[in-house]
Amino acid sequence: MKIKILWCGVSLLLVAALVLASCGAPVTEKKEVKGVVKEPEKKAEEVEEVVEEVGPQYGGRITGLVHCRGNYGDPPSWDTCDGMWFSTMWVQPHLETLLVGDLDKYGPRGTGEYPFQLHWYVPQEFIKGMLCESWEVTPDKIVFHIRKKVNWTGNANIGMEPRELTADDVAFSLNRFYDSPTGGPSILSNVESIYAEGDTVVVETSGFNANWVNFLGIASGFAVIYPPEVVKAGASEWKNQVGTGPFILTDYVMGSQATWKRNPYYWDTTTINGKEYPLPFIDEFVAPIIPDVATQIAALRTGKLDYSLRVAIEYVDTLATTSPDLIRVTGPLGETRRLALQTSTSEYFTNRDIRRAMMIGTDLEAIRDALWPGGVIHAYPLMRESGAAFTPLEELPPEARELYDYNPEKAKQMLADAGYPDGFEVELVSQTVSIQMDLGALIVDQWSRIGVTVDLKTVEAAVWSQLRTSHEYKDALIVGNSSADPAYILKLIAMPGSFANEAEYDDPYYTENFKKAMATIDLDERNTIFEDLAVRLLSDVAYISFAMPTVNAYCWPWLKNHYGELAAWGMSEIPILTRMWIDQDLKKEMGY
Repeated sequence: MKIKILWCGVSLLLVAALVLASCGAPVTEKKEVKGVVKEPEKKAEEVEEVVEEVGPQYGGRITGLVHCRGNYGDPPSWDTCDGMWFSTMWVQPHLETLLVGDLDKYGPRGTGEYPFQLHWYVPQEFIKGMLCESWEVTPDKIVFHIRKKVNWTGNANIGMEPRELTADDVAFSLNRFYDSPTGGPSILSNVESIYAEGDTVVVETSGFNANWVNFLGIASGFAVIYPPEVVKAGASEWKNQVGTGPFILTDYVMGSQATWKRNPYYWDTTTINGKEYPLPFIDEFVAPIIPDVATQIAALRTGKLDYSLRVAIEYVDTLATTSPDLIRVTGPLGETRRLALQTSTSEYFTNRDIRRAMMIGTDLEAIRDALWPGGVIHAYPLMRESGAAFTPLEELPPEARELYDYNPEKAKQMLADAGYPDGFEVELVSQTVSIQMDLGALIVDQWSRIGVTVDLKTVEAAVWSQLRTSHEYKDALIVGNSSADPAYILKLIAMPGSFANEAEYDDPYYTENFKKAMATIDLDERNTIFEDLAVRLLSDVAYISFAMPTVNAYCWPWLKNHYGELAAWGMSEIPILTRMWIDQDLKKEMGY
């Protein structure tokens, strides 16, 4: 098996040790990988030999934290249609959606085209069917061909025997989701009806909408497929849960933990060295409930947790000292802070040349190093994880590329050319939270060097939220909201009428072509339009975006067949976890 892995980090430490650890060889030195790494050809061949010798191992238990943006508490409900985001994380071990990221084909264990590290988005070009085998999209409908020989596990508590998944089940669940607080016309207004037809589910539409993948296929975990029996019994109760996924929920103790056992009849497989293996490899998955961060770190350090997907940066040095055998993987957070420049009413920022001068006069690297060490500078309005719609920094046209080169002298000259040789004064609004206040202070200092005086105003959350949605601030507002999904973020922050278009950006060319992209079925053509719009929005500097922070994930070396992936659908690591096995001998040798 030849491993082809994509370079996506900014530094590399002990690559060979990490890859060997992932494939079965005992490793004792410190291992770290930032993103997914590229391994020399010779080493890939050596890895192949190790995998063939050791091979996958069945059995054992993996313990890891279920998280949602730092929340490690109890599930608010076991029904995702109740509208609570955190619920989606708790049902993913046993429930599935129509689509999923194709880890085996496109991830580091395959072609290496996509790292699968972003927690809530996978580009359409790297997706495959989960509960559907295939699908067709036309201007008036989407047809899902439901996978055969997939079974509900059954549940004696509700009197449900194991049975085969049907198209009727899927149509029922999608309709229920669409009618729920988390679904409906507000997210996909073109849906007219959803129904089963033989072994297919048909979604009739009033026209194509590029958001269908995320809102019907993956839906960030909300549109998981429930059987009618569970809904009738009460889907919010854990004891009533029945799924098609790799695990079966067997126990849940509030404030303590949830436990899943291996689904012995799970439909999916993975191929390693040409041999097909049933999934999952482990017998049990346990998710402890540990809201306290210090307790989480202690559990990870002592091996009570096999992995943790989000560890705060302040614990990185401590873990390197106390637990040098832990494997560290860094990936993108997926959210950035931005400075919205009021393009509609500001005395100064209605001028595109002035806005461009402000970005050239902002030291993005210094701000990154001060607030988000290791973050990625160019991650706006799209990021590398956006797939084909993203333009790398080195490929940007000169007008966009120069914005990233800090040059205060050039910025001052641009302001003079715009009629302000002595600068001017602007108002910048920050929320009273430390990261925004720190960012505001840096902006005050840096803009003073190009002759711009900043009146920094800090306001409470309620006032800030009102200003953000009404857009009634004077000149500039610190905001934050990002996504790798072009169809989502390019609408959210730049289409007229959007509550999150805080800059009041209104460009007829942009608006017309965004609508064109959303109605374009051909993926390559759609991505070409999105790429053009992203570069245009960047060049117009309606926003100045700061570095994309990283997340730190850790796992112990006895977890095998892991190549730095962090999520495969809807913030879920479950498809990754099902492909991992435990080297019990190594774990014992390490004293755990």
